[in-house]
Amino acid sequence: MESKIIKNEAFMVIGDDGGCCGIIAISVANSRITFFGVSHKCEFMEVGDLLLKYALSKLSVDLSITTNIVKSNAELFQKEHALFNKYGFTFSHYGLENGVPVSCMEKKVQT
Repeated sequence: MESKIIKNEAFMVIGDDGGCCGIIAISVANSRITFFGVSHKCEFMEVGDLLLKYALSKLSVDLSITTNIVKSNAELFQKEHALFNKYGFTFSHYGLENGVPVSCMEKKVQT
């Protein structure tokens, strides 16, 4: 994460109390969302919306954007899937990330 902060590729939503509500990290070079997390103390969709909107504004509209979401029936990951679907991400395939099953998602270039 330190590398992402140095490259200005990590963004955080701060709550009224000064605490972290959520964070997102991107790779501009790879057109990828590399990390996404929302605090359980905050409203998931509200914070997730802010994070995803901002990250997408920093990535090229001329390239497909990819991300991985943990493959799980847990409510948190179902909300994450719904949020990414709202922004045009669709399921591409299943994979593994650090040994964890993930759904690989892609937001294709609009023609």
